[in-house]
Amino acid sequence: MRSGKKFAILQVTADRIDVGIKFKTLKVNDRATLSGKWNAMVTHRVRIDNPKDVDDELLHWLRGAYDAAGT
Repeated sequence: MRSGKKFAILQVTADRIDVGIKFKTLKVNDRATLSGKWNAMVTHRVRIDNPKDVDDELLHWLRGAYDAAGT
């Protein structure tokens, strides 16, 4: 059984989904911004406004966070 270390969170609003990713080596860019005050548990936030925003790049970041967490 794997440990319960968190590597990402989801927050749903009326018009989007915010994905929080705990991935210290992820470089800040126009999609992955620093989480700041939004949530202290994660390092970055990615806003999903359209289902097409869930793409290979986001999945790559989530996989990296998962692997880094050792879960």
